Amino acid sequence: MVEFGTEKDIVKEINETMKMIKLEKNNSTGIALYNYIGNLYSALSVIRGREVYPSKRKIFGSLNDYRRFVKITDFLMDRFNDNFIFYKDFHQEYLNDILVEIEDNFINTLDEEMATYSDESDYFGVNDFCLIFLDFCKSLGLEKFADEILKDGKIFCMTKGNGPDNYLGINLHNPLTGNSHILVHNFDYDLDSLFILVHETGHYYDLSEFDSSFKGTEYINYMFKSVYPEVMSKLFERLLLNFLIKNNIVKEKAIDKKIDAEILNHENILGAYILSLLGDGYLVKNRYMNLSNDRLRELITSGFVNMENLDVEVEYLNLNDNVYYAYGSIISLFLEDEVLEDGFNSSLMRRFMDIRSQEFNEKFIEGEELLSGKFSKIYQKRLEIIK
Repeated sequence: MVEFGTEKDIVKEINETMKMIKLEKNNSTGIALYNYIGNLYSALSVIRGREVYPSKRKIFGSLNDYRRFVKITDFLMDRFNDNFIFYKDFHQEYLNDILVEIEDNFINTLDEEMATYSDESDYFGVNDFCLIFLDFCKSLGLEKFADEILKDGKIFCMTKGNGPDNYLGINLHNPLTGNSHILVHNFDYDLDSLFILVHETGHYYDLSEFDSSFKGTEYINYMFKSVYPEVMSKLFERLLLNFLIKNNIVKEKAIDKKIDAEILNHENILGAYILSLLGDGYLVKNRYMNLSNDRLRELITSGFVNMENLDVEVEYLNLNDNVYYAYGSIISLFLEDEVLEDGFNSSLMRRFMDIRSQEFNEKFIEGEELLSGKFSKIYQKRLEIIK
């Protein structure tokens, strides 16, 4: 059985975090707690099915403190954009090579499989849902995480129709105490709910693996300046679908879900590549968002031989999300191959965990030889399971 968290738990966590903020002297930790409070209020909004706005005066205490928070978060977001611009040539070449290498496999395999979506039921029921989640975590040597998540009120269950339709899930993490909760919207003991829960479990595992010194500054760097916050969540998605298909658990639906996931992965890699084609001025403070679709197409024409079949719209581009999920999709594929062979103590996993909170540079990718040719071979091998 699942012991779900409640609205009362969220309110209690908000109140306790407010006390921490008033006592916290470290600026970075304070900023991290402000961010956490915002996430808690987002969760409360979903639970209540309406927007719940925090009192800025209650949280920040003074107008100056609020302005300082806005200034610092704006600075951090600008640093992410500046870093992307600095390494733009690398991103452009690397992402282009990935797209070129996988294009034939992506189109041929997925087009063929998409024609036959399954009508198999993917509703598990309470007991089977819990058993599958436990067995999946056990297969990775992560039983303790499964027990914590299922039995300690770590999951907040959103029933269908409660809250915004596009709200899938969020991992709520207190960087000071290390306490984490998972909110899953439209929770219904089916494959979609399991997939979202496992994605958020990836974040849960990721943040739990930092030692006690991982507070304030490193947390802020990881959440705002690194390109890697979605690697572990994408890895858990990949491992789950491999587990379900390999063990013939709603296999046809799991294959459908893998197809959908690979399409989304491809869209994010393509989105990040498109953004790398833009001039620096369009990336500063996300000015590309003010472009018309026609102007965007004009600016990126040099990157594509045939623009006629390329559906490019500004509203589908988001520098942070595209880059997070592009590199999450890429790095997680390399990690999946090693984790399936050597578990979470694989050499690549250890090195990734050491560098993941740092700002991007090409040394990790080049040093570990995480290059397009190798990616293509693993990609082709992983697609074999859907045939």
